[in-house]
Amino acid sequence: MDWVNILKTKIQCDLQPYQVVMITNRSHHDLSVEENILHQSIIREIPVKLVDIKQPDADTLFSQPEFRNPRHVVFYLAVMRKTINSNITESTLTIIDLLASLSPVHRQPKCLIIIFSDDSGSDDSFYQILKFAWTKKILDITILQVKNGMILTHIYNPFRQRITQQPFGIQTNIFPDKLKNMMGYPVNMMIWDRPPFLNLVEDKKEKIIKFKAIYYSLTELLSEKLNFTIKYPRRTYERDISTISEMQVSGLSDGTLNMSPIILPLTTFNPNWKIEIGAFLLWSKYVVVVPIISPTHILVPFRILVYTSILAVTLAISIFSIRYFKFERRYWKVNYLLQILLNMTIPKTPRNSYERIFFVCLVWLSMMYFNVLFASLHDVNLIHDGVAYDTFEEIDNSDMSIYVEPTFISQFLATNDGVMQRIRKKAIFLPLIEDCGRKLKDTGKVVCLTSKIRAQKMIRDSTYLGAASMRIAKEVFWYTPLTYSYERQSPFVEKFDG
Repeated sequence: MDWVNILKTKIQCDLQPYQVVMITNRSHHDLSVEENILHQSIIREIPVKLVDIKQPDADTLFSQPEFRNPRHVVFYLAVMRKTINSNITESTLTIIDLLASLSPVHRQPKCLIIIFSDDSGSDDSFYQILKFAWTKKILDITILQVKNGMILTHIYNPFRQRITQQPFGIQTNIFPDKLKNMMGYPVNMMIWDRPPFLNLVEDKKEKIIKFKAIYYSLTELLSEKLNFTIKYPRRTYERDISTISEMQVSGLSDGTLNMSPIILPLTTFNPNWKIEIGAFLLWSKYVVVVPIISPTHILVPFRILVYTSILAVTLAISIFSIRYFKFERRYWKVNYLLQILLNMTIPKTPRNSYERIFFVCLVWLSMMYFNVLFASLHDVNLIHDGVAYDTFEEIDNSDMSIYVEPTFISQFLATNDGVMQRIRKKAIFLPLIEDCGRKLKDTGKVVCLTSKIRAQKMIRDSTYLGAASMRIAKEVFWYTPLTYSYERQSPFVEKFDG
């Protein structure tokens, strides 16, 4: 029984389950010597739950919590032996159907079927069993055939559509990675027009739909690495995020779609949806978009403007007079004129009497008016009367309208904080948060609660000649993980998320 020890070691060391569920088509009192040795060998190392599917309490055993999301909790070990009143193939198909029904949403655990067979067995029956398992989205399943001391593994690869057989031994990989090369297998997704996350562009010349998308490079990388083909059996130009989510969930629930084309915020998913959610791959910030309002302005007294105007007019008249009366230019340079008017000394003074009279007049004007101009500069004030709208309190205290997408409201503002509760009561739902960006650009009297990616797009769209009319507030009001969504019982989740 060396193969039993090898199998026990592989289960214990390679699979490392918390529990082994050993399923038989006979009572544990009727187990053969080999089956008892297998059971006792495993139970010494790992907890084993022995289930006879023919017993009335089988349904009760399978209703326990660990079977609702069993992937990382249990390992299914089905031990089948031909009896007078049962057919191994039919019994095995029944067990597979039962196991698939135990976890209708989450991916299935690995399953090893050990078939004790005294006859030669049929490759067609093994193919039938393994292919049926794939229709139930059970990918990691292997048949171990025990016949007259010879142990064979039967493994079906649905992407190559063929079954392989090999002797079982210490080097045998009973659960090979079938997803490392999916042989161009089609993976169906839905696309929609929702910039900046997905942007559809119809190329009428080539009669195809092209699109650009944030994070889509991750999906393309997966496609190239695992060699699957991306298909889009569904597309929509619907812009409402709630409607898009419902359409995608419908496809994931009925199996017409396999996964989402991009990673999406976890907040867009309803916990009641019967779909599989992947691992958290990235984090997204949710921010407040506010108008750009100058927080300060300069208050200049009116008399400064008057005196500055007099200075400019006096300078212009002086330059005209000097040229008209043909004063000596060496005494009447423009910078000399400015120095005289600003009550500053000059290196040279005119010698002609009429030029000196003109010089005295300028000095008198400087003393009468422009000294007062300098004194008035002390009256210039810097007035702080703007609001930055960088905190939740400032936003709450403002009279601006607050817009948010309905999908996000329960997640972002579901807190007992008083300020956030008041903001939630004020919030106005907008199916298209882009409309908030347009309102903010036109009126400057609204704020928008949205993702940072969409906020950055709003700012780009509002920028004119390098000047933006809105910005992102300093406070981040929510972080949410980004993840793929998958169809129910998807066999791809673990590999794609890894």
